[in-house]
Amino acid sequence: MLVAIELYFDCRLSDEEERRLRRAIAVTRVSHPAIDEARAVMGLRKPAERVIVSRKVLRQISIAASVALLIAGGIGISRYFSESSLENKSIAYVNGVKVTDEDEVMRLFNANLSIMSDGIEEMDSRFDKMVGAE
Repeated sequence: MLVAIELYFDCRLSDEEERRLRRAIAVTRVSHPAIDEARAVMGLRKPAERVIVSRKVLRQISIAASVALLIAGGIGISRYFSESSLENKSIAYVNGVKVTDEDEVMRLFNANLSIMSDGIEEMDSRFDKMVGAE
């Protein structure tokens, strides 16, 4: 049988010889690496045993997952509402220092907008010079 398996892998068996080898491998109880490999290649391995999980176990797993989801959701919602009080506060960082005075934060915001506006005007004038619009 081992010689026939070697011929099978070398594609040197006729169709009839291959059928006979397939039948022989299917019924033999001999275990050998070459025979096991031929079984695998020919698809003659027994399918893996199915694991049957009872409905009772599935129900318990489902209930546990639902409880975990409710707990996680509750924690998330409570954190969201406890941090929502921060939404009405203005916070800025200047050189790594936290600034919470709302008037100071708005002054810094307006100053930054002014700087950006000046930069946009400068870029517009440079662009106009480049295309010869002036």
